[in-house]
Amino acid sequence: MQVSSRLFTASAALVLGATTVPLLATPALAAPPPVITSFTPASAAADDTVTLTATNIDLVQANNTVKVNGVNATVTGKTLTTLTIKVPPDTSGGKIVLTTPGGTGTSATDIFIAPPFSTVAEMSSTARTTVGTKASLSIPAGKKAIQLFDATAGERFAVQTAGATPGGCSFEVGLWDARLVNLGTADCRRVNTGWLETTTVALVTGTQTLVVNNMSTSAGLVDVTVVKIPADANLGTLPLDGTTKAVDITSPGQNGYLSFTTTAINQKISVKATGASATYGCCGMRWGIYRADGTRLGSSTGNAYLDSVLLPSIGTYQLRFDPLDARTGSINVTASLIGADADLGTLALDGTTKTVNFSTPGQNAYLTIAGTTGQKVAIQTTNASTAFGCCGLKWGLYTPTGTRIGGSSGNAYLDKLTLPTTGNYQLRFDPADTKTGSVTVAGYVLQTDADLGALPLTGTPTTATVNTPGQNGYLTFTGTAGQKVALQATNTSATFGKKVTWGMYTASGTRLGSASGNAYLNPVTLPATGTYQVRIDPADTRTGSITLTGWVVPADIALGTLPTDGTPVTATISTPGQNGYLTFSGTSGQKVTLKASRASTAFGCCGVTWTIKRPDGSTQKRWSGNVTGKFTLTASGTHQVYVDPADVKIGSITFSATVTN
Repeated sequence: MQVSSRLFTASAALVLGATTVPLLATPALAAPPPVITSFTPASAAADDTVTLTATNIDLVQANNTVKVNGVNATVTGKTLTTLTIKVPPDTSGGKIVLTTPGGTGTSATDIFIAPPFSTVAEMSSTARTTVGTKASLSIPAGKKAIQLFDATAGERFAVQTAGATPGGCSFEVGLWDARLVNLGTADCRRVNTGWLETTTVALVTGTQTLVVNNMSTSAGLVDVTVVKIPADANLGTLPLDGTTKAVDITSPGQNGYLSFTTTAINQKISVKATGASATYGCCGMRWGIYRADGTRLGSSTGNAYLDSVLLPSIGTYQLRFDPLDARTGSINVTASLIGADADLGTLALDGTTKTVNFSTPGQNAYLTIAGTTGQKVAIQTTNASTAFGCCGLKWGLYTPTGTRIGGSSGNAYLDKLTLPTTGNYQLRFDPADTKTGSVTVAGYVLQTDADLGALPLTGTPTTATVNTPGQNGYLTFTGTAGQKVALQATNTSATFGKKVTWGMYTASGTRLGSASGNAYLNPVTLPATGTYQVRIDPADTRTGSITLTGWVVPADIALGTLPTDGTPVTATISTPGQNGYLTFSGTSGQKVTLKASRASTAFGCCGVTWTIKRPDGSTQKRWSGNVTGKFTLTASGTHQVYVDPADVKIGSITFSATVTN
């Protein structure tokens, strides 16, 4: 018998005499799976080198695949018993997995990866924790404890904290998912409340990282428990017919939702929340309306009213509830579909009043106003129902294209609205929450400002009368550049009171000064030679008269020299609006006592101000009326005692000064 040399090949055969008998092919021996026996270091950061010790490493480096918490790591070297890898970025700590043609091996222990804003040196303790089980942590000052746990994509977690020592602002807690996406961070204030709720669900399945940071200057203790939050609770269907639905949230951290379906596009819904549990307080229950794709359309907190939320498409929507931290409790919600805005008819711009009623809770309404390009109009509302209060009825004027050009609330007057185009305008009304009631409306086309004549600058009073509701008026005067002009208003009609504004304007419309009611406008220096206006603007629809007096104020008058030996000098101002000054010489550092006395009765206690001015014109001290002032000179040279009577007051005041070195 002869054995062919092909016996050791896949096609080997046995030759027996003249007969050749083929042999079965010998199967290749399967490589055993790898086993990771250890790795070092146990904690690392992204891009650090880690050495794995393992058995059954493939002889070809490229055939060894390593993953850290599901993320591929680059293999940078190998021996028969070790592999070196580079820690991949964007992965939390967890198990290391080695795969070869022979199979897969998983490390028995976790590698701990420093999360963002942390270093390996800061990690004082590392461990795996069990969801739902309390871990008591002892953390040195300025160090961090790292805890790992596993999660499935879509799960949401919270962290309970208790027994933090030291108290105050000592600990910070952060939660990171398997790809180091921050799921929530609690500063010391929230840690002290005992609850960190994640704002984001886990994005991928894998090992998550909990970081507890001791920010204090002493060693600390804190208990932490990772809590799995149940999926949002389906609380049923939200009726849209005004029926109240009670909502209960019983699991700490859990959110919930009610569903409702629309049958037409652009429907509007209102939601009123009442009876929120005391645990929620004003702001401890957040709720809102969301589309199926998660887009929020409107939201509020606690007991509140959400008005006129537009539902843009047919489909299913959710009213979502999100209690703050671990709070539980109940809240009642009532939802209604809102009808189209009510057409209340037309409003003429001739001052005719019209009373409009709002009888359907949550419904808005409008009046139609025909307007012409360039018209100036005013709107006045009165007699708003008590239910509306000051601000419970918003209203505004809108162009034919829907642009708002002015608005107010409650009883108010909207003045000087210039219409940009010809067409039908809407005066829209929006009662707050479910308020109903009525309001009376009037509209006016404003007349061109009335020319009320000339105002002489000679001190002669001129009475200006405005007879047309909503109309303004003006007086004119001619002035010269550099002149100082003062104005005084007196004898204002009782209908005006303080509700008439008046002011001095240049020919180009620049306001130089203004006041209201009976008042005095301090001298204004005219910037140019030409014609000026004193414009009069009564509030809302008031009519009446006001008397104005104008005069050119002379330059400040030199009242002489004030000796510094105590000799009294009387300063007299005899021209209304004019100021004056006394002068005295002094040296820096001298102490001055300056006494003012015998101020005229017209000045009263405070009707004349006197000021110490330095040689450069800056103010050192200021007093009013009869008083003694003491001060130290801060400059050398000629100083002024500057006398400034209030408004048009005239009179005298006596000064005496003494100086000591």
